[in-house]
Amino acid sequence: MGDHSPVRVLDLSKTFPGTRALIKVSLELERGEVHALVGQNGSGKSTLIKILSGYHPPDPGSRVWVGGTEITADRAASAHRLGLRFVHQGLGLIDELNAVDSFGIVSGFARTASGRVDWNRQASRVRAQLARFGIDVDLMRPVGELDGVERTAIAITRALEGLEPGSGALVLDEPTVALSEREVNRLFDILREVQRSGVSVLYVSHYLDEVFAIADRVSILKGGRLVATRDTADLDRNELVQLMVGREVGSLSGRRGAGRGAEAETPMLRVRNLAGRQLAGIDFDVAPGEVLGIAGLQGSGIGECPYALIGASRHPGATIEVEGVTARRPSPPRMAELGVRLIPRDRRTQGAIGGFNVRENMTLGRLKSFRRKGRIRPRDERVFVNHWINELELQPPDPERHYQTLSGGNQQKVILGKWLGVDPKVLVLDEPTNGVDIGAREKIYNTIRDQSTRGLAFVVCSSDAAELAEVSDRVLVLSAGRIESEIEGEQITETAIVHEIHATEGRAA
Repeated sequence: MGDHSPVRVLDLSKTFPGTRALIKVSLELERGEVHALVGQNGSGKSTLIKILSGYHPPDPGSRVWVGGTEITADRAASAHRLGLRFVHQGLGLIDELNAVDSFGIVSGFARTASGRVDWNRQASRVRAQLARFGIDVDLMRPVGELDGVERTAIAITRALEGLEPGSGALVLDEPTVALSEREVNRLFDILREVQRSGVSVLYVSHYLDEVFAIADRVSILKGGRLVATRDTADLDRNELVQLMVGREVGSLSGRRGAGRGAEAETPMLRVRNLAGRQLAGIDFDVAPGEVLGIAGLQGSGIGECPYALIGASRHPGATIEVEGVTARRPSPPRMAELGVRLIPRDRRTQGAIGGFNVRENMTLGRLKSFRRKGRIRPRDERVFVNHWINELELQPPDPERHYQTLSGGNQQKVILGKWLGVDPKVLVLDEPTNGVDIGAREKIYNTIRDQSTRGLAFVVCSSDAAELAEVSDRVLVLSAGRIESEIEGEQITETAIVHEIHATEGRAA
């Protein structure tokens, strides 16, 4: 390793309002290695990638070298010119275009002397680039009709076009989320060819089996800090999980075992055969006052579960009961009528109206209750909004403050107040503290605990194991669309959840 390594970062830090996403991270890739980057959600992986790609500027004092040259300005163009390439989760392909077109729209088309596209030369160029890494696909077939690994292979080889042999680095962000086990193995064959060509690979993944299968070394982030960089040959799964978690998170006062209302004869929520594109038909009950956590890796069904619970994704055969009343054809209006509300993952586009102020957003769920003789009574509206502003400690405590000017944590508080204010029976939360600062996060956790003591049932779907350990009475772990395990009471710790998530990863494979 040294000044001419493909990528080197020193004291890399990034601060957002209320959050330090990265704190003095130093990392170096060796030439021709596959270097895995792991950590739980919120550990700083995405921020690091976005800084390398030029999307975010780092804090002052941070230093980044690519191919021995320090990047100080025009980061995206400079990094690309020096050989740093990226393939993000979405791959950046247009389904209707074939491989030849997909290369051409990024790096330009081969041209004749008169300036027209030379399709034969363009196809030969693309074929040669694919063959360099042992890839054989139908060049004329739209990429949307290719299988997952063929699409990924096209994205990778396109990204590497123009690199000199033995140079450059490729950043892969969760490349196997949409791939089958067979396709993952094919992708690894391609990556080994990339590695043999001398290109370094920074491989970002939640899947620990993949880390041990493909990576030479692994770096672990937690809470924005680099915990360790280790040779994978010197690690086992348990050691890696422990490095990711750092320590066990114990129970908070009053939260474990009782399952708040677990002895009630009628569950507050009864779910049978909840299915979808990823969910394979799951069953569970939630008691009055219980906080049920749902954990899983991306692709396990955890992303679909919250929306299936409110009837937003319709699949026949599911039965959902709320306090003994059956929603025969679950839909968002019917589930809302029965008392089930959702706080979605994307609060800005799905949870609130950006052009409204705090008061307007917070009262949207129950406008009828403020209406008298066809008009809204401002006094009643103010009393309601001020109650929830105080209850949730909104900052600043201004009902007329424009929603979009609030921090992420305070935006989430507005949505929480909106739905708590309609007196729901079940509140479903999807990644409830994503992008939320630490102070607002603790207030949200306290609110969940307080409201559960009053009989409100919660379903918390989260990829943050520490979060689930903080608030849950039970945790269900999803894998391949099914409930693979359940953790209860005093057994619920961050370590136990992470271990079980990755144990189910192995079983699903």
